[in-house]
Amino acid sequence: MEMNRSEPRSGGTGSGLAPWLALWGAVGIVRALLDWGTYWMNLIAAGQALTWGALAVTAAGAVVWLLRHPAAAKAHGLRTALPLLTVLAGVALLDYVGAIDAFFAPMLRALVLSAVFVYAGVSGYRGMLAVGLWLFAAAAVMGVWYLGYAPMVLEGMSGLALLAAAWLLRPGRRPARS
Repeated sequence: MEMNRSEPRSGGTGSGLAPWLALWGAVGIVRALLDWGTYWMNLIAAGQALTWGALAVTAAGAVVWLLRHPAAAKAHGLRTALPLLTVLAGVALLDYVGAIDAFFAPMLRALVLSAVFVYAGVSGYRGMLAVGLWLFAAAAVMGVWYLGYAPMVLEGMSGLALLAAAWLLRPGRRPARS
């Protein structure tokens, strides 16, 4: 029986990303709720603490992975890190020249995530294509008609997209049959 590439194989390369996608998806949703709660009380520090905590967990996980898989890290490290570092350097440059405001960062996050999901979708994971197009449509609607709510809503929508991606890549998911 031939496998349909609309879904990843159980235990495939993407399944290792599922916990990290779920972590950052949950962080996005909780941060959106904290942003909403900021209308009544100051919860900015709680959101920052949540993000720093997730960054620490992610960094620790990356270090553990690098220590357990040194050959894979050496083989794929530059190919994976260089595009990410380019995007981060570009955002740092935009911040330095004063082009980033409160509405830009969530919009950029949503658009970059949608591009990554669309790329994964055209690379064989059709479920990711749907998630990417949905997130792009949400970012477009928020950017055109509801920009004032974009930081809160796009944070939550990006979190939901990451949770959906984690669900699509979860270990043990049954592949589609053709």
